[in-house]
Amino acid sequence: MHINISSSNLELTPAVKEYAEQKLQTLEKFLKKVDDAAIAFDVKLSRTTFHHQKGDVFRAEANIALPGKAVYQFAENWDIRVAIDQLKDLLQRDVKKYNAQRNSLFLRGARKLKGLMRK
Repeated sequence: MHINISSSNLELTPAVKEYAEQKLQTLEKFLKKVDDAAIAFDVKLSRTTFHHQKGDVFRAEANIALPGKAVYQFAENWDIRVAIDQLKDLLQRDVKKYNAQRNSLFLRGARKLKGLMRK
């Protein structure tokens, strides 16, 4: 899985880039059954404002193109690393939901086929 990381209004240091890659690589274990060539993973890290010093200043957003579905999530927080952690949790939830839907569709089709073969 290849992760494209870009930044807007924020200097993307090697430490932040490595942290984001490390955290988002953990999603790979949930996407084992999906072909790697079929996955497009884009992450954008940005600073939403320069005149505010407190509050949700940093934003991390991700767009994953899976076969048959596109997943988009974002997280805003006071620290970019915390925003990346929250984004990972949101994406993990959505990818697990995607896997469950694919599995249930497969099982539904298998049950239907078995029923047709009995007749």
